[in-house]
Amino acid sequence: MKYLAIIFSLFLSLAINAQDDAESSTMAKEILDKMAENNKKYSTIDATFTLTIEDKKTKHQTEHKGLLTTKGDKYKLCIMNTETYFDGSNIYAWNKEASEVTITVPDDNDEAAVTPAKLLGSYEVGYKMRYVADAKVGGVDCYEIDLYPENLTNTISRIRIDVDMKTYNIKSLMQQGKDGTSYYVRIDSFTTDKEIADGVFKFDATKNPDVEVIDMR
Repeated sequence: MKYLAIIFSLFLSLAINAQDDAESSTMAKEILDKMAENNKKYSTIDATFTLTIEDKKTKHQTEHKGLLTTKGDKYKLCIMNTETYFDGSNIYAWNKEASEVTITVPDDNDEAAVTPAKLLGSYEVGYKMRYVADAKVGGVDCYEIDLYPENLTNTISRIRIDVDMKTYNIKSLMQQGKDGTSYYVRIDSFTTDKEIADGVFKFDATKNPDVEVIDMR
């Protein structure tokens, strides 16, 4: 699914290999390092969020509510009338509008193979970073950090991250593309370390008998 990496990066760690060339970038790196260390401690994450997609060329904006649940490599992502599950081995993509679920085994070139654990190690490589300012996001005091790709051919022009000063969790993320499309992700609720059964991360055909199952394994 197209938005997996963007959404995962909000709740997890960016762990970006960035250049440290000024005081502002030093401060930014310290904040992101603390965020990465903090997020590695969570056994599970259960969160709701809002994804806003803005096309500056057409001046069109859409907003989507979503849910992300993670446990190690396993995840369940609900957004845009689609539920995507990964149980550690198989991906279940349930298109509710079409009333069908496709089961596949991911490979390394499949975007759906992106997992929280993989992003925890490295989200992107080759970014410059700088601390921008203290900011309030939804009434929460945050550190505001900008990331810029060193490779000028990168389709991303900027990533802005707001990190909660108290918890060092990401509060919001904005990814600005050179094509005029920007993605904004804002956390609405965030719960960690609660007990989550492994069955949550697998499509249950017995509970959804009217859904066509397309097994491509």
